[in-house]
Amino acid sequence: MRLARVLLRYLVVVGLFPALLAGSPAAATIESASGIDYSHGFSYLSELKYPVDFEHFDWANPDAPQQGEVRVPILGTYDTFNYFTNTGRRADGMNPLDPNRDLYFDSLMQVSADEKVSHYGLLAEGFYHAPDKSWYAFKIREDAYWHDGVPITADDVVYTFDELRARGPAWIIGILLDVDYVEKIGPWEVRVVLREGVENAPHPISAGIIPIIPKHYWEERDITRNMTEPPLGSGPYKIADYRLGRYVVYERNDDYWANNLPLLKGRYNFRRIKFDYFRDDQVRMEALRGNLVDVMEDGNPKNWHVEYDFPARRDGLFKTELFKITSPIVPRWPIYWNVRREKFQDVRVREALWLLFDFQYVNRVMHFNFYDPARSMYHGPDDMEPTGLPSEAELELLEPWRGQVPPRVFTAVFQSPENDGYGIDRHHVERAIDLFAEAGWVIRDRELVNVDTGEVFHIDFILPSHELARPLLPYVQQLNKVGITTEVRIPEVSNWAYRIRHRQFDASLRNDNAWRTIGQGLRNRWGSVNADVKFGTNPAGVKNPALDDLIKNIIGAGTHRSYEAAVKSVDRVMMWNFYMLPMGYLPGYPLVYWDKFGQPDSPPLERVPWMDAWWFDAEKAARVEAGIAATEE
Repeated sequence: MRLARVLLRYLVVVGLFPALLAGSPAAATIESASGIDYSHGFSYLSELKYPVDFEHFDWANPDAPQQGEVRVPILGTYDTFNYFTNTGRRADGMNPLDPNRDLYFDSLMQVSADEKVSHYGLLAEGFYHAPDKSWYAFKIREDAYWHDGVPITADDVVYTFDELRARGPAWIIGILLDVDYVEKIGPWEVRVVLREGVENAPHPISAGIIPIIPKHYWEERDITRNMTEPPLGSGPYKIADYRLGRYVVYERNDDYWANNLPLLKGRYNFRRIKFDYFRDDQVRMEALRGNLVDVMEDGNPKNWHVEYDFPARRDGLFKTELFKITSPIVPRWPIYWNVRREKFQDVRVREALWLLFDFQYVNRVMHFNFYDPARSMYHGPDDMEPTGLPSEAELELLEPWRGQVPPRVFTAVFQSPENDGYGIDRHHVERAIDLFAEAGWVIRDRELVNVDTGEVFHIDFILPSHELARPLLPYVQQLNKVGITTEVRIPEVSNWAYRIRHRQFDASLRNDNAWRTIGQGLRNRWGSVNADVKFGTNPAGVKNPALDDLIKNIIGAGTHRSYEAAVKSVDRVMMWNFYMLPMGYLPGYPLVYWDKFGQPDSPPLERVPWMDAWWFDAEKAARVEAGIAATEE
């Protein structure tokens, strides 16, 4: 196999490849010096929507004015501009996993908001996937350059992959675990070869969003160290002003090399984007109400039903809107158990803790029935959320693990414990106490203790926000009633992040986004490979061979049917293992904002592109200012 790869490498380099590419499933559209015929994009398990000569995305307005400022409030602080460290709190605006925060670095590909898994070339003019999916290649645009004017080359791409998989952040290392080597095969071409035996057809999607970094800049610096000055970037914005920990201002780069690319037409329209940092969530919300900032995501039900009932909203100057999106919705701020702790390693203990949480009561009393009950890891699309018992396709994947996964994976559909919303059902409490006893924990003198060691069952909750403590309190009270002692601590956000990274917690709440490549996201978040990695992305420390194997089935799926079955099988095993306690789903994407912005007409998208496809509307902004002035008179 190694000899075959060496021969294949030689054929690529010398350009003797056209005959081998005949019959490639990707449309041959872009020629190259190596002889590879590249496509302008890549889509996993579906066809690309946009042809090679498309003019702009349907969800972007190419005539949008490029003007004005949007001010975004962020909770917490920041202490580094180096996105590629595992320590510190990174400045906002540099996150490639969130397209509404991806302003500073260019990646090889960008996602389309109206397709599930389609990526189109940004730095990469072309993409090619080998028929056996063992390797893929990118052709870099020859007119791309860094903010300092130096051209972006294939050497930068190779350097990025090699440097980041050796010393980069845990999430990037997790993506690049399947890579054998990366090589330059032409002046503007790079080939990525996967490790022998790896089946990872969607790997280019994950690798394609990794920010490419400048070799000539980072060769003289330590990429593992925090930075208090902005690094060299290449994206649509430059950092114009900042005060460390307080704010950072991005200004649109008029000399951006990609301004006229079709996939960027009508996007990145704000002249300035300012991120303001707030240490207190209530102060942040008051700043929004006071027109000191413009727009933020707010999934707090109390704010929606109480705090935003003020004159500007009633006059239509301020909007609270639940946008429908087509991507899967993950549970909102679920509780994660640190299963490195011995007391959480028994599934009976985790189930007992699940039975003691009364979602219906919390949702009615504290959340105004705002949330939908959580039934799975992903809510929304039919191909994600399990319904009914496992299908034949799911059973084919699950049967080899019968006896090693919870029996209810095969016999029952997961759902939250049923309560009437006026207090927890006593039968759930009785069953929880029985499960604790089966696991070796009994109530003595009003304390839940271990029968062998006498240890008191204690849970140290570490939360990133005071707002998250309020709905947790009824649960804490219920835990206390069965003899579990608790402590709820709310450190500053950076300290919370430090404790999560260093596994210094019993339980915490963590809000996640759904990865577009579900398999890679699940492996990073729940795979054994990341459980013991320093600063790894599996903070719960889950090590489950069945999950690892089932996640591989998602990554290696070759058809939509097999992909759907694999996702659902993982979901069933995850939920019936009670690794997390889901709080509920948001009924949509919750955005609150002053009505100063234009929005393109489009059907529901995978996300709400408010930062990269909306624009500042001067007439609307004047109306808002006039309305506020009239109210104050």
